[in-house]
Parts: sequence; structure tokens; C-alpha cells
Amino acid sequence: MYRERLKPTDPPPPPPPPGITVETSPMRHSASNRREGEPQTRAFIDAALKKELWDARYLSDDLNDLMFRSYISTELARDVLEGLLGADMLTVHKVVNGRKQDVRKGTRDAAIAIKNAYERALVHGCKRDGLEQAKSPSKSRDCDDVAWNWSWKGFPKAPLKERALVDYLNTIVDTALGLSCMKNRKPLYRFAVPHDTHHAYPLSHEPDKADSRPDFVVLPIDAFEKHEETGSLTIYEPKKEWQNFTMVRLTGECKNSDDTAGVHQVQRYMRDTRRAQPWLRFVTAMAVTREVVNFVRGDGSGMERVRMRLQFGRSCLEFVRMLMAVALCEAEVFGKNSHIGLATQALTTRVVVGTSQAETSTSGAAASEQGQSSDAALTTSAQGSIHQSLSSARSSAQSSTTHLVPPPDTHASRSSQRSGAITASSGRVTRSSEKRRRNNEDDANLMPPPPAKKEVHEEVRLMVQVPTTLFGTFEYEGLLFTGASIRGRGTVVFVVHRKSTPSVKVALKLAWQDVARKPERDEVLEILSKNPHHENVLVPKRVQVVEDSTLRTIRAFTQSEVDADDMMIEDRILEVHETELRRPVRYFWSVNDFVLGLRGAVLGHLYLLKIHILHRDVSENNVVLACIPGQPRGCLMDFDMAVRYEARERPTSNAKLAFQKRPNNSASQESHKGPFKAERTGTIPYMSVNVLDGQEHTHYDDIESFFYILVLFFVSYRGPLLMSDLDAAGKCGFRQVLGSGRAQNVCDWPAIFKPWSESMSAAADAKAALRSEDHSLKFTNSIAEDVIELWGPELSPAIGDLIVDCLLLFQAAPHRVSHEQFIEVLDKWLKAHPAPPDGCNNCPFTDSEGRPYV
Repeated sequence: MYRERLKPTDPPPPPPPPGITVETSPMRHSASNRREGEPQTRAFIDAALKKELWDARYLSDDLNDLMFRSYISTELARDVLEGLLGADMLTVHKVVNGRKQDVRKGTRDAAIAIKNAYERALVHGCKRDGLEQAKSPSKSRDCDDVAWNWSWKGFPKAPLKERALVDYLNTIVDTALGLSCMKNRKPLYRFAVPHDTHHAYPLSHEPDKADSRPDFVVLPIDAFEKHEETGSLTIYEPKKEWQNFTMVRLTGECKNSDDTAGVHQVQRYMRDTRRAQPWLRFVTAMAVTREVVNFVRGDGSGMERVRMRLQFGRSCLEFVRMLMAVALCEAEVFGKNSHIGLATQALTTRVVVGTSQAETSTSGAAASEQGQSSDAALTTSAQGSIHQSLSSARSSAQSSTTHLVPPPDTHASRSSQRSGAITASSGRVTRSSEKRRRNNEDDANLMPPPPAKKEVHEEVRLMVQVPTTLFGTFEYEGLLFTGASIRGRGTVVFVVHRKSTPSVKVALKLAWQDVARKPERDEVLEILSKNPHHENVLVPKRVQVVEDSTLRTIRAFTQSEVDADDMMIEDRILEVHETELRRPVRYFWSVNDFVLGLRGAVLGHLYLLKIHILHRDVSENNVVLACIPGQPRGCLMDFDMAVRYEARERPTSNAKLAFQKRPNNSASQESHKGPFKAERTGTIPYMSVNVLDGQEHTHYDDIESFFYILVLFFVSYRGPLLMSDLDAAGKCGFRQVLGSGRAQNVCDWPAIFKPWSESMSAAADAKAALRSEDHSLKFTNSIAEDVIELWGPELSPAIGDLIVDCLLLFQAAPHRVSHEQFIEVLDKWLKAHPAPPDGCNNCPFTDSEGRPYV
């Protein structure tokens, strides 16, 4: 079997208004997989999804045939369509030379219309090897021009309402199941309307509470209870406890006319579904209008959809096939990994029940002017300015007030040009969960909304799906990490144990890796296997699984089609690795615990450099801490982006790079052939300025990323979790509690750090300004305010010393700070602060004298 050549989807949407920047050159990581502290409102997620799906959205006429032909054949779909026509669910008009004639059921014209729809469906279906391709049906000999116009009787009229649409879709399915051609087939799923349309659908991606509210969902038949019977049809009502993202088969949006807007909207729901159901290989959704139905599928390579215009016979046939497949097919047809077992169990969790303030916005232009008005350059030296800010922080700690030092004016430089993108305010981004209005549902509010009203929660009982056995070897214990994205690696980390060793918890990582980078990954793992183990490097062990490819398995392209020059999307394969279980940074015990862990990760990176490996994705998620005292405190993990590397003593200057001839120049001229391969790797908030600017990635850039981990850490948390919470987390393997949202000590990034996650260019500008001796005072003022607010007067002076010393180091040598230099600063701080102040260490382990370990 092979596919019809994919057609690029509709022209990309117009550029977003000021306030959101969408890159024309996408990152290789999943742009919508944002950190908890980053802005999570609808506008930011929409912009991130546009970036993530850049050049990866396609129209696929044969999508329904590919997915459902083995279960609902074209012939069966034709018979169902004919039966629905006979049941007066549809009408057909014959248009001859512009004149419309009614077609009665059971007539010769009705049979010709059905045949025409069937033949056209065959033409647009998947091609099978060894079978002659169906030809396009010929026009009638009796007239010059014949067309068949179809319409669905009783289809809800505008304005299209959710419940009316759901009732109609279920009526189509129920009527079809009553036909003789569908005898003995029982529905497994039904369409439903969310129980609460004013708040986020339960178990959506926390903390994305702003707008994750699908208009309709598809739930298992067990989620419904029978109320009454009318004639031969049974009336079903969904149970409230089954309504959550772990149970949905697909999500949907209804629009009056703009089906493209509906497709863009369901992308967010698909993202949330994939995160809530990490066992899915792909996710599906629907966008419905009066005239058009879109069925969408998203996998690690992007998104494809079939667009069905309900006035055409072929589209009606495919619409019927899709509805029957939604109701009848097993979970594997809609993306469930067959090697992961699932069970349904009860869960008690908290959901929002109160209303909160609606999102409002400030125009991007106004924010830009506000930022520029307070962005004058400095004449004082960097060191003096920074220590002045630190002095302000210390005095503020004593008086419980904050004081900002206004920067004086001076001449502009490269950094001053960059600083225009920085917002001076240190306010924090908040979210709201107000129901969107129908008359402006597609107008994204771009700037952070004002603080939301306090949310009211209630405890509810939910029925949820959870894994049981994975790949026949591992028993599920919990979820450690799951990414929120459609395209990309879609990394998921489970806490599991092998059946043979139930007392030993390990981490099992699943990721959809780019096939083009497999040789690089294999080479890195081979280097690691041939060199001695280092205590600060967490080496993964590959788990052998049946090959699963986005293009060759899910989308059913042949190898020759995948290798073709005009195949513009990347192929990804599922790779599974097992590693030792370690403690994520968010479960840190104290500031000293974090600094020791960061120091260990830097030592691990230094070892990798010695054995000729460059990590290229240094971020907080890839630094882990010891589970118990006595283990190496910090480790570096995740080698998805790592490559073999020969270090230079000094990086090549940008000026010299301009004169160097790039290798394989002919290949770069052919860069538009085949899928896009970005040269920049990493996670934007942690990427170095040079990498963000498109320069060569060196180990110095990774060291700079460690510095950004340190800075962002102190504005992402408000101290450690309670000792009891840390103890409980360690005992359960640090697994996430489903529905609990983000931890209580996590906070939103200050607005001044918002550009670090908006785009590569904005992040490069903001970070260059931070490292500039002339413009860093504004950052240190803002950081000082936030550190005092988050960490209190006991810790903020010590934290200020650490941040300032590291900043001065990177200002003095912005492009070539060595491992030894960075470790020296950390060691100096640890020597000056060997233990946290009393009451500032929540380590759940104590020494012989009953004191918490440092």
C-alpha cells in the first residue's frame, strides 16, 4: 500500500499581532512543550503551535481510507450511505446544465449518484500494490454537464450549537447501525458534550487552564448511561466522572463557517490529549461547520487532515466512514500503542468550579514603547551597577521593601538595540479560565492578563485510564514527565519496575526521534559504552521494541517515498530507553542542594567533553539530583541531541566564521529538498546567545546554558516543597499526581524573562542585554526584587552573591567561560555558605544527630 502525494495545507495564517513572534525557521524541539513557569495562555500556545507545525501541515485526501479501510471498507461505506439515503437522512439533487432536479430514493438516478460517490472515493483512496488504480468516473453520456449535490436533512443550522451537533452525529451513527449492512455491530464510543463548558476540561495540561475547552468529545460507551428508549433508538447521557482528557478518543470544535479557524483551535486540544494519554502514537480531532467537516490526525512528524465538503457525494461517503470508525473501531486504530496495556480506575482530584477574571490584553506596541522608555543605556561600570543592585536587594531584605535603581542615559550599542525587546515590568504572567465568547472566540489576547480572581476548587471523583504493562517487561508505577506537543519528540518518562525486580524503580523514556539523527545518537551511545562510567553522567540503556515510524508505519509511505527529495517532513521512530531513577530539580531540598547538583552536572559535562561528546541540550529538565544522601548529587542526562565533538581551545570568532567556507556547500544549496533540518538545537530559554543567533554550537555554549539554568531556577521557585511533600515524592518515585497541576512552589516567570521563551530572536536580544555591562542593571534590579519576594530575607543576599558572581564571569568572557571557571564560582559560594540557614533546608533525610543532610 502506498499514499497519494501529500498536498500542503491552506496558506499559513497571517502573522500574529504585536506581542507574539513566530519564527520562520523552526526549532527541532517541540515549541509548544513549554516549561511550567513560561506563559501558558492561549495566545502563547497558539503561537508556539504555529512554530511547531511550520511546514508540517498537509491535506491528505486518502486519510480516512488509510486509517479505516480494514474496518470500514469503501464498499461498506457506500452501502451505509445508500441506507442513510433510503432512511431520509440525506437528499440528492441532480444538476444538469445548471438546472437542479430532485432525486428520489430507489430511483436510477439515486443509484447513479451513489455509484459516482463510490467511484470518486476509490480514485482518492490509498493505492494498493498489485491492484489497478481506479479511474475517475466519466460524465454521463446523456448530457453535457451533470453534477450531484448532496445535503444532510436536519443538520443543525447556524449558529451551530454543540449539543445539537452532538445529537445529530449520534443520530447518524445510530441510524446507520440499524441498517442491514451493519447487522450485529455494536458501538464502542459515542459523541458527547462536556459537562462544564465554562472551565477547562478536566485533566487538561496543567497549568494551561486558559482555553482547553473542546466543544465536543468522543467517550467510551461505558461512559454513558441509558435513560430511555424512543422507538428503536436508545437515549444515552454521559456520566460526569468519565469526562476528562484521559478518556477521550478525540476532541472537536464546531464553527459557523470558518473551518480553518476550527482546525487551528483543535490543535490545542490535540496537544492536551497527547499529554494526558502518553500511550498514544498519534492523536485525532474534528472541526465541523455547516458545510465542511475536517478530520485531523497529528503525530511526531506534524499534522494531516482530510477536508470533507458535505455537498459532494465522495465527501459524504468519507464522512459516514469516519463516523462509523469513530463509533466502532478499537483504540489502536485511533493511536493507542498496542504494547502498552491500559486499565480504568477511579481517581479523586480537584477541579476549578469558580469563575475568574477574563483575559485582557495590552497592545504589543504599547508594551514595546513602555519597555523602550525605561531602556536607556548605562554609563556606570557593570560591576558597580550590579553591586549597587545587590546592595539594594540586601537593604530591601532588611526593610521588607524593594528599591529599583533607575539607569541613567548614555549612548546606544549593540546591546541597547537588543534591549528594545525587553519589558521593564517584573510583574508575573497569570492565567484565566473564563469561558470564551462566541463572537470573538478567534481573537487571541496577546499580552499577559491581569491577576485572576482566586479560583474555587472542589474534589471530584473521576474515572481515568492508566497504563499497566509496558512492552511486556515493565510494570507501570507512575508518570515522571510528559511533554505537551504534537510535532516533535513527544518525550514521555514513566516510573516503572521490571517484572523480575519489583523493588527497583527505574525511569523508562519514550521519544519519537528524527531518523536523520539516528547515526549521531548511535555514535554517542557507542562512545559512552566504550568509556568508563562517570558518576555525574546518567547513561541510558536501549530497550528493543518493534520499529514504529511516523511516515513508514503510521502514514504508510514506502521507503522510496520517504527518501524522495520532495518529501518535506521528517520521519521519526519510537525509541525506548531505561535509566536509573533520579530526583528532578523541582524536588530540590535547599539552595545548597541545587547548587551541588548543578556543580555535579557541570562535572558530568566536562567528562563528556573529554570523551568527545557535546550534549547540546543543557536545560533544567536534563539535570537530575540524588534520590538519597550519598549518591552523586547532580547528573547530566538525555543524549537525544548529543553529537561527537572535537573541542577547540578557543571558539572561532564570528568575524572569522564569516570568511570560512561552509562544508558541503552544494548540499546547502539543496537545503530546500527533503525535510527541514535545523542546525540549532536545545531548549530556547536555556540556549546561548551565539546558538540563538545561528552560530556554531560549541561546549562554551553549553556552559552558558548552565548559567541560564541557575538564573531561571531562582525565579521559577519560591523555595523547596515541604519536607513531608518531598518525603512522599521520594517514596513514590517522584511520579506526577494526576490532576494535581503544578507544584505549589512553582511560579510564573517575571515578565522581564518572557522574551526568553517567545522566540529565538527575542531570547537572543534579552540574553545579550543581560550579559552586557551597560544594560544588565535593569535585570539585576528585577531579579533582586523577585528573589527577595520568592526566597525571603534569609536567603536572598546569598542568592544575590551567587547570581552576581556568575553574571560577572560571563560578562568578562561572554563566549568562552570554561568548566573550571564556572565550577570555581560555585565552589567559592559553597565554601562561603556550607549549609542553608536554619529553617531553609527541607531534606527529608537526617544524620545521626537528627539534622537534615545538606
